[in-house]
Amino acid sequence: MKKIILFLLLVPSLSFATNEVFQPEKLRLNLGLQNHSPSVKIKDVKIAVLDNGFAGYKKESGLLPPSTELIELTQIPQAETSHGLSMAQIIWSVTGKLEDGPKFYLINTNGFSNLKAAVDFVIQQKIDIVLYSQTWSFGGNFDGTGFINALVTKAIQTGVIWINAAGNNGGIVYNGWVQKQEDPSGTDLKFNGNDYLKFENKYDENNITVTLSWTDFKETELYNTQKDLDLFVYDEKGTLVGSSELIQKGEAPKAGEPSQLSSHAREVVSLKGFNRGNYQIKIKVKSKNFENQDRFRVLLKSDKEIDFIDRTTGSEIMPPADNPNAFAVGASDNPTAVGPTFDGRVKPDVWIADSRVIFTNGNEIQGTSSAAALLVGALGVLKTEVPTFDNDRLRKHIATLGNTKTPPDLIPSSVSILSDWVKGFVPTDAKVMLQSTRNYPVVLTSVDPLEIPAIKNTGTHRFAPDDLIVASPLNRWWYAFPKSQRDQIISPMVEFRKMDLGQAFWKFP
Repeated sequence: MKKIILFLLLVPSLSFATNEVFQPEKLRLNLGLQNHSPSVKIKDVKIAVLDNGFAGYKKESGLLPPSTELIELTQIPQAETSHGLSMAQIIWSVTGKLEDGPKFYLINTNGFSNLKAAVDFVIQQKIDIVLYSQTWSFGGNFDGTGFINALVTKAIQTGVIWINAAGNNGGIVYNGWVQKQEDPSGTDLKFNGNDYLKFENKYDENNITVTLSWTDFKETELYNTQKDLDLFVYDEKGTLVGSSELIQKGEAPKAGEPSQLSSHAREVVSLKGFNRGNYQIKIKVKSKNFENQDRFRVLLKSDKEIDFIDRTTGSEIMPPADNPNAFAVGASDNPTAVGPTFDGRVKPDVWIADSRVIFTNGNEIQGTSSAAALLVGALGVLKTEVPTFDNDRLRKHIATLGNTKTPPDLIPSSVSILSDWVKGFVPTDAKVMLQSTRNYPVVLTSVDPLEIPAIKNTGTHRFAPDDLIVASPLNRWWYAFPKSQRDQIISPMVEFRKMDLGQAFWKFP
């Protein structure tokens, strides 16, 4: 997991419009833009914001530069959302809110046909930077391949810097193996010995979407899978409350005709207005052609809080954020989806420590979408100073910053570190001690922390020999943190040290 701090302050805007970004100078300061002034060269930077909707945008509103263009490429209309407009406003605020630019293209990507047309437009117009603050719950093989990623790769190969939100899917994903079934006949998949996955709906009148996808996507959306799974959801009494039983047998449904045929390796159950309680997810194997390397993924989305009890850790990145050449952006203050990808790559590529953006009407945006928009704004500034700044230079710049992540600022310092939590991460033969520092506790072990399986298995690694290994008991994430930034660690972050790295007054947990 990586965090980028861009050392690029822009002067406050003198213009005024209804519902602007509130205190944009704070955003610039957080991004390290204090030493750089706005430049008229920003008019030469082309930024495309690909989003489902830009409700509320009018050229005369003053919300964006006069040169902004709203692009509709198909007959499929925008969704009724202002999300895309908000993303562009964040970018403009970070670049200094000059009337000269950037040159914005607001492109409707509501649906695959729009996204496909948008990629062609991006290539034709030689766009510098793309912001895509969305991910897809299907269409990929968990390794950066599939037809969604094929589109994105096509754009990146022409020199576009593609910035993608990593997605706010932390803690709501299950990854598993289908395995070869000799005679499935509707065989239930097994999950650690059970034939169901459990989740708890915390509140009444919740809208929940369960999406099942599996690894049989190609680089064209016209491919028809012959591998078939079905999806079922039951309540705690065993009553079926929702199912998806599309037929995947290598045939596409005919246009305009009702059919259970499906081209794609996915099933979706939408539960509307569901009450609190415990629920079970079951998956049935319907075809005999699965191999042991085939994987599946369950994504659980909801309007209100749920607890996906049987979720797995990591591998939560959806396409196209998992694209090896796109830059996936995470938010340290939000439940960001994290890697590694199925092929072992660390994602997100970039972390933004504070993603919260407040608007003058009181609305707030916080998460990987706003984090990605903040990064795009900073890159827009970089492009005015270094016009040749490209994908390679950005990737090299990120690599020099190391495998780090700033702890969330909003975690209360009163959270205690429980000894049973600490013991759970340490080998049974290790001598474990605790030290209390001014801000956070330290765990001392007889082995290098990176040799502890729970840490080692996450792929966390040092970039510098003296990088600290720290963890958060709230989200169970591990970070390599520069020693020079030790004073920035705040409770309840926990530092793990090998015993010979220092002496102090210790106590057993």
